Amino acid sequence: MAFFVGEKLPLEVEVRKNGTLTSPSSITISAYVDGTAKVSDATMNQTATGKYYYDLTLDTAGKWIVYIKTTDDNGREQIDRYTFYVSEGRT
Repeated sequence: MAFFVGEKLPLEVEVRKNGTLTSPSSITISAYVDGTAKVSDATMNQTATGKYYYDLTLDTAGKWIVYIKTTDDNGREQIDRYTFYVSEGRT
């Protein structure tokens, strides 16, 4: 899949425990482009139990790294990392 500057990337996340949708104590997103922070610990929007989204604006070309961090009631954290590239424009 190709991504281009100026697009919005709707990120959707489901959180499950033992196969059942569950809501963590917190869920945040951080995004970096070539090492520069674009989003820092922003809270994701909840649409239903265990379902979250965040509209990420792709405003810079380069290598993007996105971290989604969930924290449970006991303070345990899980961090998932996603990497993708954004291009200047369509050719």
